[in-house]
Amino acid sequence: MDKGQQFSEPMFMSANEILNTYRLKDRDKSREETSEQVLARKLLGSKRPDYFSDGSGSLYDSIVENGISTPITLLKNFGKDGAVVWDGHHRLAVQHALDPDAPVIPVRHIGT
Repeated sequence: MDKGQQFSEPMFMSANEILNTYRLKDRDKSREETSEQVLARKLLGSKRPDYFSDGSGSLYDSIVENGISTPITLLKNFGKDGAVVWDGHHRLAVQHALDPDAPVIPVRHIGT
């Protein structure tokens, strides 16, 4: 391994830790919503039985059975919005509904 190369273990956070640190802004929507509104909408969407294109069921059921395996992407500096959840809104909403204080969400941080 090169001297400058560093590896770290995956970081895990709870839904509440993420929501207390990062703004929940849905980049797909132009309207302003509160975090609670975004969470409720994303949770509802995650329960659709056709969530996955292969017809394998809902994201909600998958997370209940298997947990979250794909990290949620957190962007540290998004202009005037500051630190935001960039990717993983549905996964975050499901875990928040199941157990908001369990530090089981894999996360990756991008930006400076």
